[in-house]
Amino acid sequence: MRILIITQKVDRNDTVLGFFHTWLLEFAKNYESIEVICLEKGDYDLPQNVTVHSLGKESGMSRTQYIIRFYKNIYSLRKQYDVVFVHMNPIYVILGAFFWRAYGNRIGLWYVHKAVNLQLRLALVLTHFVFTSSPESFRIKSTKVHYVGHGVEAVTVTDNGGRIGNRLRALYLGRISEIKRIDMIIRTVSALRNMGVDVVLSVVGDAIVENDIKYRAFLEDTARFFDVSNYVRFFPAVPHEEIGTILNRADIMINASPDGGMDKVVLESWIGGVPCFTTNKAFRRVFGEYAPLFYALDEEGLVQSVYAFATSKEIAPVQEVSSHIKTHYSLSGLAKTILNIYEAGK
Repeated sequence: MRILIITQKVDRNDTVLGFFHTWLLEFAKNYESIEVICLEKGDYDLPQNVTVHSLGKESGMSRTQYIIRFYKNIYSLRKQYDVVFVHMNPIYVILGAFFWRAYGNRIGLWYVHKAVNLQLRLALVLTHFVFTSSPESFRIKSTKVHYVGHGVEAVTVTDNGGRIGNRLRALYLGRISEIKRIDMIIRTVSALRNMGVDVVLSVVGDAIVENDIKYRAFLEDTARFFDVSNYVRFFPAVPHEEIGTILNRADIMINASPDGGMDKVVLESWIGGVPCFTTNKAFRRVFGEYAPLFYALDEEGLVQSVYAFATSKEIAPVQEVSSHIKTHYSLSGLAKTILNIYEAGK
């Protein structure tokens, strides 16, 4: 089977979207050929059966030029693909569905986010399949929806020898944005230190837009106000392929994202063997019987969960959850599952 993939960016060095380069490597193992149309391209190294076509954002093209290029590409490549996979951008389903349906191409949309708008609803009408990770990640009920996991690639984390003395090295990894509630994580660090836990926090990520930059300054003020500025350090974002190196320097990750789609970095942390504590209820189902240990309803619960871990030597729950996530949320399993759904045609 030959597939056309539409995505925002192909660049293995991108700190946010670099993971999709690994997705393409895995998809290439399962399809005869892959044509990729992206809004922007950067550095990549893909097999010979993968061809990348950019709409030209890296060259400063206008929105009108993007659309013209999009239609030129899907038409000129029409004999090179059998099915279509649109990643996280419902607008491309809306733009291309009439053409693809006319040529008999089945359309699949990957969508993992809590947001529901008119554009998404229209794309649902036009697509044949929706691929998502959980009910919280796609909040419209439809027989077209398939829950297929999250496609997390293996994260290489070497044995760091465990905790260094009594110090607990906590990590936040991801975009610096108010919606990520990093201020809650800083307050958690403060509460834990007041409870006698020698915890330090590394915040790894970039503030991109103006509101994020203001939020970064607020986080620094928050650390000073709660007297933990010596124990909270900020670092720039790293390319996706370096996540393993960052995880190797942590004992735990803390993710305070609100309810919504599954935050991929939580799964990456677990697959790398680093337990992640989260306030996102989408992960309760993932954690199963161990949800009370790693999922917290609020800030107070987050403090108590991390405190219980910091003062316990029990590692079996960590091993169980890590093994479960590796089995059910791996990228290799996702690529095969999506292929099977296309082949079944329903």
